[in-house]
Amino acid sequence: MWEAFFAAILLVLCLLAILFLGHHRWENSSYVKTIDRIPGPKKKPIFGNATALPKEIDEIMQTIQGKWVRQFGRIYRNWLGFRPFVQISSPIFMEKILASQTFIEKSTSYNILRPWLGGGLLLASGDRWRKNRRLLTPAFHFQILDNFFDVFNKNADILCQQLAKASISNKGQFTEEIDVFPFLKKCTLDIICEAAMGIKINAQLEDTQYLRDVHRISEIVVERFFSSSNFLPDWLYHWMPHGREHTKILERLHGFTSKVIQERKQEIAQGRLEGDVNGEDLGGLKKRRAFLDLILMAVKGGVELSDVDIRNEVDTFMFEGHDTTAAALVWLLYCMATNPGHQELVRQELDELEMITALLVAILLVLITVLFLAYRRWECSSFVKTIDLIPGPKKRPIVGNATSLPRESDEIMQTIQGKWIKQFGRIYRSWLGFRTFVHISTPHFVEKILTSQTFIEKGKSYSILTPWLGEGLLLATGAKWKKNRRLLTPAFHFQILDNFFDVFNKNADILCDQLAKAQSSEGVKETDVFPFLKKCTLDIICEAAMGIKINAQLEDTEYIRNVHRISEIVVERFFSFGHFLPDWAYHCTSKGREHFKILKQIHGFTSKVIRERKEEIAREEVQNNDAENSEEIKKRRAFLDLMLLAVKDGVELSEVEIRNEVDTFMFEGHDTTASALVWFLYCMGTNLEHQELVREELNDVFGNSDRSCTIEDANKLKYLECCIKESLRLYPAVPNITRYISEDFELGGYKIPTGASLSVQIYALHRNEDYFPDPDIFKPERFQMDESIGRHAFAFVPFSAGPRNCIGQRFAMFEEKVLASALLRRFKISYNLAKHGPSKANAELVLRPKHGMPLNLVSFS
Repeated sequence: MWEAFFAAILLVLCLLAILFLGHHRWENSSYVKTIDRIPGPKKKPIFGNATALPKEIDEIMQTIQGKWVRQFGRIYRNWLGFRPFVQISSPIFMEKILASQTFIEKSTSYNILRPWLGGGLLLASGDRWRKNRRLLTPAFHFQILDNFFDVFNKNADILCQQLAKASISNKGQFTEEIDVFPFLKKCTLDIICEAAMGIKINAQLEDTQYLRDVHRISEIVVERFFSSSNFLPDWLYHWMPHGREHTKILERLHGFTSKVIQERKQEIAQGRLEGDVNGEDLGGLKKRRAFLDLILMAVKGGVELSDVDIRNEVDTFMFEGHDTTAAALVWLLYCMATNPGHQELVRQELDELEMITALLVAILLVLITVLFLAYRRWECSSFVKTIDLIPGPKKRPIVGNATSLPRESDEIMQTIQGKWIKQFGRIYRSWLGFRTFVHISTPHFVEKILTSQTFIEKGKSYSILTPWLGEGLLLATGAKWKKNRRLLTPAFHFQILDNFFDVFNKNADILCDQLAKAQSSEGVKETDVFPFLKKCTLDIICEAAMGIKINAQLEDTEYIRNVHRISEIVVERFFSFGHFLPDWAYHCTSKGREHFKILKQIHGFTSKVIRERKEEIAREEVQNNDAENSEEIKKRRAFLDLMLLAVKDGVELSEVEIRNEVDTFMFEGHDTTASALVWFLYCMGTNLEHQELVREELNDVFGNSDRSCTIEDANKLKYLECCIKESLRLYPAVPNITRYISEDFELGGYKIPTGASLSVQIYALHRNEDYFPDPDIFKPERFQMDESIGRHAFAFVPFSAGPRNCIGQRFAMFEEKVLASALLRRFKISYNLAKHGPSKANAELVLRPKHGMPLNLVSFS
């Protein structure tokens, strides 16, 4: 007996010793030392500051958000056990965190909600959060929210009746006080159930199992949060009495939500939902069922969401949509009750609201009448009549053909460059609101537009890029475009491009190493190569355009994040109502403010580089003050430096103009090349026999050597070039370009009036079977010399053509050859068609893979 007792004592002492040593080591770690440099209350071993907190929840909040803020400042740290929290309460600090695109993941404190809400919007992070946020955002458009006012009003009436009923006692006398919070919670639960799931649970009028479960699960979660079980893993917590109750209630809640989802699915499948679910849209937004039904319709349209994903989103709406609103309302009522003067002012405003509403209705009627008359006049204008003589889909008032377009970007392209071409021909017109587009996809028409010296102005759609790129080569017109084009053309002479091969090769090696590292990770069979390609091409164009190394492939910097984020914002604006807003109005929106803020940082970075390069050139000229060395400088730095040297020689270019050109190179030089490369790899991964032929050619040129690719090598890689061109035919990096029609002219027997936009549909042009038989099949031999004879020169225009063709096309082709050859010398590449199906292409600013590009990369080394 004594032996067992002493053994137990010894075991406890050993455990305490291990705990002490572990705690001592942890205390001396760099992580803890870094955190403890931030001011905050003194922590105790094991417990941190937990013992310094009061027992009552209201007192805990007053300590954390009051006493300690006064004592340690607007940024301080505290410890809860082994968990540190850095507390901030200054708008400047908050802006940095809440506006960040990096710190979007919720902290581990939220994990106790995960069994209930799963990976719903509240707890999701990364790509899942972005995808679901983008999917659900249209559900909160004001035109859709307007349809929920009957739900708000109906439940508000029931709430008032229930409160009036509760205020009368059994004896028919008015009670002095009522606890309104339970009534508010039931009311907001009724509203969110109808809004999120499309069902009525009548929580205000009757008691149900679901109502009791929602209230009880909320209580259990709060109890767990403020107890030691917060630190237990879920599997251990579920062995405790509260944990077992938690699991049991969750099963019922999830079962209820899943049952509703299945019923709504059946109703959608059978077309039994009220109204026209498949019909009337408002610019692509579903009018009637905005939450659950929107998700189900998206799934029906091809969005990948499992039943569990859908359930998580619905449960998240339920959690976030009733308790938070009830809390906000109860404190509003408290503030009104304790401030009768303000309550009276609100009541006066409500009395005036009827008169204001009547006035607004009258104004609205006048505006509708004016809009109708203006629209009728516009409809009868010669411009509209001339355009409508061109065949095309039937337009609707105000929205044009916007409501005829699908919601998904890949489906929009298939409609514009596929379905409507089959229906209306190789020249047709469409309307996007009041904007008209004449679409062409035959080489004869394309040649007439692209070789014109008159129609060199880009279409109005490009105007959303103006705040970023200004009047750089992409957007400039007239004399400015001619001057800058003439100035920059020498930068792309092959003798200068030869000097960039070390940049191409160095970054190709890093790309291969990064992909090999990603592919070798445990459990990884496929790697989405697109993000890697974007970082690689960004590294290359930064060094080529600005002469600086940003190491995008190896580290994350603010400039990299800004370039990626500004591209996302521009695309989001392009496919939203923000596209139609003038810049000053767009910058008043939340996205517009973010856009403006990021642009300021990007422009600041570019301007700083320009100033530094100016100083460096001045130093180089002092050190190398002879003609031969001056030529070397020009050769070595061909883009930014060429402009700076031209300014020194008397060419009039302001710093803003130089910045615009550099930003244009950055925009056009990384996303387009990454797009071209990712589709090339897709074609290689789905056409292994052609991949082997390319590899044979690489072996002929390089043998067993692992040496870098030279310009002479690149010129020998003829079959690789054919494969790159064929992938560009099938998947042009820029699927369409537009031109502004500045004067009336005739095309294909139709008059195109001044003010129209002419859209060259490159994707459809490249799949014209009159010039490319079997247009959907990958056949690189189409671009061999004997096969190309007799083909119309404008049947293949991946880099545009004519005077406004891509100035950097030779640079891009050499870059693609070097990167492609490096990848194919290092890896055998395959794409699992059986698993993923054909990759879908999103036509945004460039042609991107809709769901990334998962490739299997088998290293030869």
